[in-house]
Amino acid sequence: MPASSADSQPNGHPNGRAGIVRSGAPSRVTLSLGHLPSKTDIKAPWPRTPTRVDPNNPPWPAYRGYHEYSFAHATMQSRLPTILGKAIEDATRTLNEESSEERIVDLVASIERMGELMTDLSGNAKLRPIIDDNEADVALWNKEIAKYFQGKDFMNAPWLFAEAYKYRRLHEAFSVSRHWRDYDVFYRQKCDTFSRSADAVFELSMRFAEPFKLSEALSPEERLEAERLMFLELTQVCLWGNSTDLSLLINMTEEQIKSLQSTGGDHLAATEKNILGNHLGRLWETVKDLREKTGGRIDFFSGIRSRTQPFKADFLLQSGLATQIRFHGKRYPWFVSDVTKKDWEWLLNSMCYGQLFPKATDPELESLRRLGKRWKVCIQL
Repeated sequence: MPASSADSQPNGHPNGRAGIVRSGAPSRVTLSLGHLPSKTDIKAPWPRTPTRVDPNNPPWPAYRGYHEYSFAHATMQSRLPTILGKAIEDATRTLNEESSEERIVDLVASIERMGELMTDLSGNAKLRPIIDDNEADVALWNKEIAKYFQGKDFMNAPWLFAEAYKYRRLHEAFSVSRHWRDYDVFYRQKCDTFSRSADAVFELSMRFAEPFKLSEALSPEERLEAERLMFLELTQVCLWGNSTDLSLLINMTEEQIKSLQSTGGDHLAATEKNILGNHLGRLWETVKDLREKTGGRIDFFSGIRSRTQPFKADFLLQSGLATQIRFHGKRYPWFVSDVTKKDWEWLLNSMCYGQLFPKATDPELESLRRLGKRWKVCIQL
């Protein structure tokens, strides 16, 4: 590269005099490339090859909080602060019901940690390491943050990781405490939503209070078709149960929730067209093949929608389509509606002994009690 005239004399000045700098000297040189070929519009290959994939760079481009008009943006900017705000309100309500000074002071510290998380979330702070709270996942979280998310904040980290990180920080607010390590800020909300789901609950409990039996008069082909239709309907019931994910229902009315929870046959037929990737037929063939191979285990990953999943599990076991059902809950509160062991215990005991539905008829309440007692025998927590 040719030297400029300033570089040809001592002290960087054309006359060699030290300490004199030309005013207005260009700080950089801009070259005109007008005679070179135009830049080619090259499309990056997707999905990324395995060697280029990591948590910050998934196979397909990740949505991030700064992508406006996306669900990721709505989540990071609105949903998560609202959910955290309600969690703080729940903990404050519990605080006001406490009488022990030691427990009160301990809970105040947890609420202050939640306030710090709100400040970080609202201020788009960088993702800091998880405090060592003796949980088995601390080292894994901090390794991933250090390796892939160093300097990343809530808005420019991949949305899914940033949202999960928020829930892990929320758990940390209580896990480092003395008395509130297992506190669930979403517990009241989960219980309340179940108690407001009478229509969906009794629609199914009245049908499954006793183990179902197909008519002996049916031919093998007719029995198989009846099982297929039941399987497809129950699968849709579980599928649309996802629409009542509590992390999405932060401002919904009771009537809107009831509409989402509708399990009637006409409603299912009308909503099947809304399934974007409908592989129900293939799913049935897979489950049917499982039975023909002497049965097997089927796993469910449970959220609050688990109030519908046990009905399907009941059907799968009674029909012989499966020999074992395993529900996967969460060890601590996660994404609002995900089920913990405590939630399962509450659900079964409420079905047997609870008084959550004051407007229910005697037959409806009896169907729920019978179902709860039968499930308590079958389910091992």
